[in-house]
Amino acid sequence: HFMLSDPGLSPRQMWGISREIIRRGLEVRWWCMARLDPGFTPDVFRCAAAAGLVQVNFGFESASDRVCASLGKGNVAARSQEVIRACKECGIKVGLQTMLGLPGETDEEAWETVSFLLRHKKYIDEPIFNIYYLTPSCEVYFHPERYGVCFRRDARYPFRFFHAFVNKKGMTQEKAFGYEKIYRMLFDKKSPTKSSSVV
Repeated sequence: HFMLSDPGLSPRQMWGISREIIRRGLEVRWWCMARLDPGFTPDVFRCAAAAGLVQVNFGFESASDRVCASLGKGNVAARSQEVIRACKECGIKVGLQTMLGLPGETDEEAWETVSFLLRHKKYIDEPIFNIYYLTPSCEVYFHPERYGVCFRRDARYPFRFFHAFVNKKGMTQEKAFGYEKIYRMLFDKKSPTKSSSVV
C-alpha cells in the first residue's frame, strides 16, 4: 500500500506508473492526487485500476468557471464532471478537494459548487471541504488588491503559515462554513433546491 504525494500527478505519469506496475507483476494498492486534466481518459483510468489504483483525490476547489479562472486554476466544471465520472466508472474512488470562501466568490458561485457536488454525488466518494486560508508566497499574498483581499504583514512572525484576512469582494469565512452545512443538510435529498438565502 502506498501513496504518491505529488499533488498534481499528470495523466502521462499515471499511465507510465500503471503500465510499469503491471509489467512487473506487482501486487499493490495505491492512491494519488491529481488535477482535473483533460488527459485523464477512461483508458488511463482502466489501466491505473488494473495496476491497483484505488483512489484519486482531485484538486477541484470550485464549480465556478469564473472563480477558477480568476485564480489561474484552469478547472472547467464540464470537464471536471467528465473526469470524475470516468474515474468512478473505472472502479476508482473519487475524492474532491473543495474550497469555499475563495477571493471574490459570491453566494451564487458558492451555491454552484454545492449544487455540483449534490448533482454528482454518485461519482464522488469523498468531498473534502476547506475554507479558504491565505498562505505566504501565493498570488493572492503578493497581489491582495487584485483579488479584493486585505491583510497585514507582520514582520514579527516571518514563518506564519496562515494570515488573517478580510475578503472585501467575497463572503466571510463564517458564511463559507454555512455553505458546507447546507451541503451536508441536502446530501440525503434527491435533488438540491435553490437557496443561498439559507446562509
